[in-house]
Order: sequence, then structure tokens, then C-alpha cells
Amino acid sequence: MPVEIFHQIFSYFIFDRHKETLSSCALVSKFWLQVARPHLFAMMQVERKRCFSTFLRFIDLHPDLAGHIQELTFASARYRSRDDADECCCDDHERPKDDPEAWPPPPRLDLGALTVVFPKLTKLKELMLQEITVAIPKSAPSASPDANAYCARKLEVLVIKDVTTCEHDNGPVLPAVLDALSPSSIESLIFDRLGKNPRCDTPDHSEDPDVTLEANLLDLWGTRPPLDVQHLSLSDPSWVGTAAHFRFYEQKMVQPGCLRSLETRCDSWKITEQVFAFLHTCGSKHFECLQLDIIPLVENEMPFSEYCSITSESRMRPMEQSRVRQ
Repeated sequence: MPVEIFHQIFSYFIFDRHKETLSSCALVSKFWLQVARPHLFAMMQVERKRCFSTFLRFIDLHPDLAGHIQELTFASARYRSRDDADECCCDDHERPKDDPEAWPPPPRLDLGALTVVFPKLTKLKELMLQEITVAIPKSAPSASPDANAYCARKLEVLVIKDVTTCEHDNGPVLPAVLDALSPSSIESLIFDRLGKNPRCDTPDHSEDPDVTLEANLLDLWGTRPPLDVQHLSLSDPSWVGTAAHFRFYEQKMVQPGCLRSLETRCDSWKITEQVFAFLHTCGSKHFECLQLDIIPLVENEMPFSEYCSITSESRMRPMEQSRVRQ
């Protein structure tokens, strides 16, 4: 039977529920092992209680296996099964399931170590960081020119959710992760709940919290080049979707004219207007889809169609398709 047929069959067994079957196939013969290995390592979900250093060392020492990974997830062991309190709690005492403060701290991912091993993940297409903390290196680790060339590549999907920095780190999560990966472009960027809620850091006596937040975001981004992002998905506006955030995305983070779809939620008409300004600058002429959740606005507010009629049409690019959930 041609080897291509083996690859086609084994490609159906890359998901976790079939990994045991695929592992059994790899034991049949040396030939089957060689054919099955790329599929065994194509999708990896690494769940830890404390840190990911062991896995990163494994990747560093086995570049042949690292080169097979296409989808990689770093997650807390408590994320997959919150109901299993015994698995997630410390050994010395039980912790109640319903008290968030009682859960142990999320596992730590060293971004410096990730920077070193990332060039070896030559086929990586999707990366997810979920419910973890990241340790930001004080100085960027050295890398060979060849490694830098590998890093400057396209990621199809980057998901960053419920990610914070370690207590001794004060840097922003998103720029730190992007510095570690250095992708040339990201087809789909999905992120939410990064670091501490920016609203919590804004003094109550501030006259305009959005101005303060926007200035902080622009300062944190620094001189980094904008990203070529085709699809952007945000949710909680208090964390990543305020008017100040969208001004920052428009001015610094997203390459003008590249965005093809946006999914977000608006809690105020001020945010909605800034979303349209962001689309005017960063939206592609081939913009396909806008998913705008305005449920918090519709009660005791003017109809959305009336609001759009008084919004300058010059601020929006033509769209082939737009969907508004109301």
C-alpha cells in the first residue's frame, strides 16, 4: 500500500480521543512508527500544575519531534476539568471548588525558554495559551540568524486567554508574547483577559480614564511594528475592547488595510463609534464579516440603525457581509 494512503488514514487519528489507537499503530513495525510519528505529535495539549520547563527542555533536545507539531496548547491542568478538585488542589489540604481565590496559582511559562525552542517548531500553525502565567525575560535570549529566520513566519491562529504575568513582572502580556514568537503575520488573533483588568489600574480621580489607558498602551507597545492580522476576535470590553483599546489597535497594533473580519462586543456607543473608526483604518477592501454584539446597548437606547444613520459613512469601508447580533 502506498505510504500516502497510510498518512491519509493516520491523519484521522490525530485528536486526543484517538491518540491511543495511533500509538498502537506505531508499535506494529519500524515503518509504521516512522509514518505514524508525525501524526502522533501533530496536535499537543500540554497541561501542567506548576510550570512547563520539562516540556520545553524536551522540545529543545528533540528537534526531530518538535518539527512535527502543528497545533500546540499550553494550559493549566485545572482548565480541562474544574470539577476534579482533588487533581488541582495542593496536597496538604483540600480547597473548595467554588472559591476562585482558593485555587492554586496557574502554571508558569518562561517566555525566554519559549523564544529559544520556538524556531524548532518549524511546522507550528496554531498556538494557544490558556489560563497560565508568563515569565517575561529581563533581556532577550540570544538566537542564531537561522533561528530568527524561522521565527519570522506566519501563524495561522494565536489564542491568548486568561493569561497574566508573574508577580515580579510588570510588562504587558500581549507584546511580551509577540516578542517571544516574532511572527511576521497572524491570520487569526484571539485574545481576552490579559494581565490585570486595566480599569482596576486607573485612578478613580482620573478625569478621562480612556486617555490614561490609551497613553499606557501606546507606551507599552513602543516601536514594535504593526501586525498583519486578518481576523481579530475580542470579547470582554473592560479588558481588551474599550474605546481606548481600539484607538491603540488602530494606531499601533494592526497593519492598516489588512483586517478582513472582526468579532467583538460593545458596551457603549462610544466604543461602537471607535470600532467603526478602527475598521475604516485597518479594514481591508475585501472585508468579509463584522460580528458586533450590542445586546448591552439596545435597552433604553436609540435603535442601532438610527445610530448608524448619524455616523459618518466616510469612516467605514465597504463590506461584503456584516452581521450584528441584537
